[in-house]
Amino acid sequence: MRYLENKVREINDKNGWVFPKNSWNNELFIASKLCLLHSEISETLEALRKNNFENFKEELADIFIRLVDLSTGLNIDLGQEILKKLDILSNRSFKHGNKRL
Repeated sequence: MRYLENKVREINDKNGWVFPKNSWNNELFIASKLCLLHSEISETLEALRKNNFENFKEELADIFIRLVDLSTGLNIDLGQEILKKLDILSNRSFKHGNKRL
């Protein structure tokens, strides 16, 4: 995970997509990053609708890259956060919350 995080940050910084200092205090900046993440999710859905598996895979990668860009830019150890969340999920009951979907 750390290799991918470093690679994303390296490429984005090289291409001018640098996070400003104190980004956490810049809600509009974070909101714009979340919108970019959302747009990648929409593009993935569109690839599914068009039954374009190759583009679908590429868009999934774009989602991951945008997510890693956001987490590394905010100095969040996404791998550690995923492990913490998996621990929480492993202790939940089967289909907790009685949700159908």
